[in-house]
Amino acid sequence: MVIVTPTGEQSVVCIPRSVPTGSTTLSVRSKTKNKTVYSITPTISDSNGEVTITWTPTSGNEFIEDNFYYFELTEGSTLLWRGQGFCTTQTNLPKFTVNSGKFVESTANDNTFVVL
Repeated sequence: MVIVTPTGEQSVVCIPRSVPTGSTTLSVRSKTKNKTVYSITPTISDSNGEVTITWTPTSGNEFIEDNFYYFELTEGSTLLWRGQGFCTTQTNLPKFTVNSGKFVESTANDNTFVVL
């Protein structure tokens, strides 16, 4: 999962199906709105098959906090990479979880079986 921030330059490291050699397009689709938010020509850098995709969303196309997004990197009609992302302003990413507080573990279970 890709973690992005609401504004500013964005950077994603991925391993695409093939390393791009020409002009690429990054399409960003909102999972909430179920529509393409924008398509942009990103900057691509390759390091032994690991590709870094860098771009800056234009004004009005910033990410919305606490929303999920789908990313697709294409070269012409060829799909190179597809990923999912989440937008947050959290800075402690190793401890960040998108489902914090959504699951409460029951402490009432004494782990015994009931035989009927």
